Amino acid sequence: MTMVTVNADTHPVMSRMHKPGDEKRSVVILRPDDWEEWLTTSNVEAARAMLQLFPADEMAAEPAPRASDRNTASGTDVQSNTSLF
Repeated sequence: MTMVTVNADTHPVMSRMHKPGDEKRSVVILRPDDWEEWLTTSNVEAARAMLQLFPADEMAAEPAPRASDRNTASGTDVQSNTSLF
């Protein structure tokens, strides 16, 4: 498996996912109609053409819940759950 990333400095959604000063990167999201071509093409230019940022107007972004909200919703106490298993 591979995750290909591209620069996201100017992307309205993905550029907000990194700390100020950090390089802004986003994974490439392929549309289902492009999967077969991506997996089988030997045309380098066709593959490069698919390495685009997904349109921001087709994305949705919400803030992650605060830790205290997650604990309340799941009914767990993160501080007492210190074991991996």
